[in-house]
Amino acid sequence: MKRTKGFTLIELLIVVAIIGILAAIAIPNLLQAQTRAKVARVSSELKEIAEAIDSSFMDNSGLPATGDETGSIYHNIDNVFNTRVSNAFTTPIDYFHVPPKDRFAPKDTVEIYRYITAPYAQSHNQFDAYVKWLTQLGIEHPEEVDYVLVSNGPDMDSDVPGNGTPALYDPTNGLRSNGDIIKYD
Repeated sequence: MKRTKGFTLIELLIVVAIIGILAAIAIPNLLQAQTRAKVARVSSELKEIAEAIDSSFMDNSGLPATGDETGSIYHNIDNVFNTRVSNAFTTPIDYFHVPPKDRFAPKDTVEIYRYITAPYAQSHNQFDAYVKWLTQLGIEHPEEVDYVLVSNGPDMDSDVPGNGTPALYDPTNGLRSNGDIIKYD
C-alpha cells in the first residue's frame, strides 16, 4: 500500500489551538500598547498647547480668550481659534497651526481638548465650581490655577463639574482607568 504524506486532523487542530492561544495573548498587549501611545500623545499635545498659551500670555499680557458666550466653563480649545480670537495664536507669532483633536473623545464627536480658564469662570460666576472641581482632582491651591487643559482619558468619559466625581487618569489603575488627563498652570 502506498501512503500519502500530509497532516492529520489532530495535528491541524493542535496548530490552530496554538495560534489561537498566541493571538489571545498578543491582541490585548497590542491594544494596551495603542492606549499607552495615545496617552503619551495626549500628554505631549497638552504640553504643546500649554506652551502656546503661556507664550501667548507672555506676549499679550493675558490668557487667550475663549470666545464662548454660552455661560459654560466647559468649552473646547477650538473656540480659541474662532474668528474673534484667532489672532491670539496666529499673529504676529504662529504659536501652533491646528488645534489637535482629543484622541479619547467619543467616536461620534469631533471634540477637541477642553480649555477652562479662571477668568472665564469668574466672569460667569462659576469660579466656586471651578475651584471645587480642581480641589476634587487633588490640585493644591486651585484658586491660583489660571487655566486647565482637559482630555477625556482612556475611559472616554468627561469628568467635568456636575458630571460625577472627577478623577485624574492614573496608569497604575489599568489602561482603562477612570479619569481625565489634565495639564494646568
